[in-house]
Amino acid sequence: MKKPNFVVIGAPKSGTTSLFYYLHQHPDIYLPTKKELHYFSYPFIKQTLNGPGDDLVLAGLCADLESYLSHYKAVKNQKRIGEVSPSYLLYDEARHNIKSELGDDVKIIAILRNPVQKAYSQYMHMVREQHETETFMRGLELEPQRVAAGWWDMWLYASSSRYASHLQRYYDTFKKEQILVLIFEDFMLDTPAAMKIVFKFLDIDDTVFIDTEQIYNRTGESKVKEISTFLNHPSSIKSFFKKIIPDKIRLQFREQIMRWNTGKKPAIDPKAEAFLNQYFKEDIQAVSDLLGRKLPW
Repeated sequence: MKKPNFVVIGAPKSGTTSLFYYLHQHPDIYLPTKKELHYFSYPFIKQTLNGPGDDLVLAGLCADLESYLSHYKAVKNQKRIGEVSPSYLLYDEARHNIKSELGDDVKIIAILRNPVQKAYSQYMHMVREQHETETFMRGLELEPQRVAAGWWDMWLYASSSRYASHLQRYYDTFKKEQILVLIFEDFMLDTPAAMKIVFKFLDIDDTVFIDTEQIYNRTGESKVKEISTFLNHPSSIKSFFKKIIPDKIRLQFREQIMRWNTGKKPAIDPKAEAFLNQYFKEDIQAVSDLLGRKLPW
């Protein structure tokens, strides 16, 4: 049974869904139909699910090797086999599981976004999913309590958006040449050029045309909350369709509905923005030093 030889580790709300769909288009790459298997972080996610609605998180994730490998049964002769699970960057111990299961030569891709914008996008994601009911600033104020209570990482808008220590641990575990770090703002500014960088890193044909016009998994307020509630909570109707409709078609349809139902994202609260600018100041500098480049943040 073939296993992944590259893994996209995150960060969440930093373009990983778009990257997933763009990678899917390359004939030399195999990716499962489903994004976010979270197999290597499953034991750690399982320990932090005490928030409202967190009990739904584990549904569909891979709890064991057999279920994980079942997503790779259709691999043929593709040179690169991948997985995209944004939790792997945050849950540091996932890196040991990745190395143990996939070997020393696995390639690691991270994509990092301005942490202020990432934190706010994560908040809006939870609003869209009908979980978060507090304002963004109030959510930030409540974060220490949520951390102490063991809420899922998606509730931790600020603390889950600090990258330096997590990235350093990956550098401590894998050879530097095995890790590619993309910057979200560069990725969005010239996506075709960014994809060429990714393909060169994966040592596959970088001249293949990739349609990068569509941006996936945007965040914003739901136009119709009932639709969002239906899509993000279990139901007997969804269970029925899951049995009769192939995953690829079902997930594509869900993405289209979510895209239609996602409205504009309100401007960030200036008070929250000022707080986060100060909160992330040292971490941004640490990431800049780690990567040896000035960041557009």
